[in-house]
Amino acid sequence: MHDPLVVLAVGAVLGLVLGTLGGGGGVLAVPLLVALGEPVLVASTMSLVIISSGAAAALVPHHRAHRVDWSVGLTFGALGSVGAILGARAAQLAAPGVQLAGLAVLLVVGGVAMLRAAATARRSDLSAPSEQIVMAGGAVLPMTAPTASVAVQRTTATRWRIVVLATGVGLVTGFFGVGAGFVVVPALVSAMGLPIKRATATALVVIVINSAVALSVRHADLGPTALTATLAATTAVFAILGALVSRRIPGWQLSAGFGALMLAMAVFTVVRAIAGS
Repeated sequence: MHDPLVVLAVGAVLGLVLGTLGGGGGVLAVPLLVALGEPVLVASTMSLVIISSGAAAALVPHHRAHRVDWSVGLTFGALGSVGAILGARAAQLAAPGVQLAGLAVLLVVGGVAMLRAAATARRSDLSAPSEQIVMAGGAVLPMTAPTASVAVQRTTATRWRIVVLATGVGLVTGFFGVGAGFVVVPALVSAMGLPIKRATATALVVIVINSAVALSVRHADLGPTALTATLAATTAVFAILGALVSRRIPGWQLSAGFGALMLAMAVFTVVRAIAGS
């Protein structure tokens, strides 16, 4: 039996991260669920339900604020569906230690990116909080954050780049049970030409689609229904709250805090992977 306060805290953290950053909650959900005692495969499958619920909820305030580019989100999500299916199949065959080790790498990469972006944003004294938050992705895929829509020339090379990026995001979602928002956001900016504010909101559409596709393959590995439903509902509520307050908190502070949390979870994940080997 899980402590209700602990479950509430986990859902709150995941929801706030999703709502403010347009992703990132999934990469925390799996190690947190493992910490609650769930097997790795079960935890990553539960994460798909929890994160997709939170992302769908966070879409509501973002949509009302006209920040969601539905055409881009649906296209990118659909392109990633094949990757999500392949990743989900691979997850069912992979050893728990392999999944945890790979997740630890994602946590380290994302955590370092967040901290670097926070330092850059603070030094630059940027004025738009929502732009600062997602600059963490820029450390993974270096770019300059645009302030207006950027037209991307749809050359053959660009189209293939979009397909590769979308498929890669789907693979990560399907295999690890994470939304990969910290990869989706910079991908939408660099490949699709979206301004960062719209990319943050549109990434939620991609997360919902990829998670739903991966879950259709992995549904048999879903964990305790009550725990999953409780975490999904809590995450959804706090995701809405995070989306509403995202503009009122300095982006570099959110990026720094989330980066530190990711690195801490990476250490925990490595310890669990070693212990389980």
